[in-house]
Amino acid sequence: MRTRKPVDDRQEFIVQRGRLVRTVHTTRGGTYRHRCSLDAFQAVCRFIEEHAAEGVTCEMIWHGVPEVPCTPAAVAVAFLKERGCLVVEHRRCYPTSQVFFEDALVEFHALTETAD
Repeated sequence: MRTRKPVDDRQEFIVQRGRLVRTVHTTRGGTYRHRCSLDAFQAVCRFIEEHAAEGVTCEMIWHGVPEVPCTPAAVAVAFLKERGCLVVEHRRCYPTSQVFFEDALVEFHALTETAD
């Protein structure tokens, strides 16, 4: 079962102008934002789905999906963990369902629907 409780309450996600935006609140009171386009998100999700059995690390994604820069890939992974689409075991991320790609896109588009 998926949880909607934030994995890390210092971060939040929104979709703005078609991009997934991760905002992190630092311990010093500041914030920073990183973005991930839908195309980059889909590429990361495809790679994860293709390697579901062995699990993936961010480094594997960075090398396996070279057209997606490291930061957008990390945003995608953080969002997928937050939404319960990925679980971490022994430093590898594994999909939580047999229809991972579809679930990931549902979560992305559901967040789009909640945007102002």
